[in-house]
Amino acid sequence: MMANAINRLGETVQIWGSSSSTDALGNPVKAWDQDKGTCQGVIMRPTANDALFAAGKVSDTDKKIHLLPDASVTTGDRIEVDSVMYDLYGSLADWKMKQGDTVQFLQIFLKRVQ
Repeated sequence: MMANAINRLGETVQIWGSSSSTDALGNPVKAWDQDKGTCQGVIMRPTANDALFAAGKVSDTDKKIHLLPDASVTTGDRIEVDSVMYDLYGSLADWKMKQGDTVQFLQIFLKRVQ
């Protein structure tokens, strides 16, 4: 049921994975340049009820997104929405919204980085 809503109401978002390299001085740098594809997501503002489930995170969060449970997103990735990059709070275990043993969707809190 939630998958239908995400497909119907969602917008396409880009998922970027990170890679590590070094700068001209040999210092380690991290870049989000690995294209992990796109997926459908419903982007919204965090609500007061989110504070009950994610204490401390909501105050630092710009948005939240609902994704299908099979989205290829992992801890450390970034999501691009309308040319704006967002860091992802938490890990896959935190993101799973279940009904019984079935994962209905992923709910991820986002923080703007550019």
